[in-house]
Amino acid sequence: MPGVDDDAGRIPDSCTALITAGKWDSSFAGSPLNDPTVVGNPVVVSKDDLTPVLQPDGKQLSCVWKDPRADISFLSIRVATVDSTKAYPHLKSALSGYDCSLDGYGYRCQKITQNSQYPVTDGDTYYTRGDVGIHVQQSNTPTSGLLDDVIAHVF
Repeated sequence: MPGVDDDAGRIPDSCTALITAGKWDSSFAGSPLNDPTVVGNPVVVSKDDLTPVLQPDGKQLSCVWKDPRADISFLSIRVATVDSTKAYPHLKSALSGYDCSLDGYGYRCQKITQNSQYPVTDGDTYYTRGDVGIHVQQSNTPTSGLLDDVIAHVF
């Protein structure tokens, strides 16, 4: 149940430990990971709707697969320690226009839109369970089943 700390996950130590090896190579995992020209050096993590509920001393992992030569195609995954008493109510009220539902033990919100500049699909997905929040963003990148794969590696 969202808002309860009894379902602890573990934030992996590396981006490659977030996903099943080889499964996403043809989709995004073949692209450069956390290229400094894309994410900065050190890595700059953009604020998102998990930011207000992060635990100040909590662990987080930010992963961006993007070829620096690509205009739009990318995939990013952020996994962070959140305040479990605040994450669910915050996402429930903050994410207007998202399709949200309780999903197993967590709360999943997703928004799929047409990119405003290119004829491609953009996706934005949030998931919270216990004291872990996951945020997946992508553009022009097929990822059917990705969140479930990430969840399997975190919980």
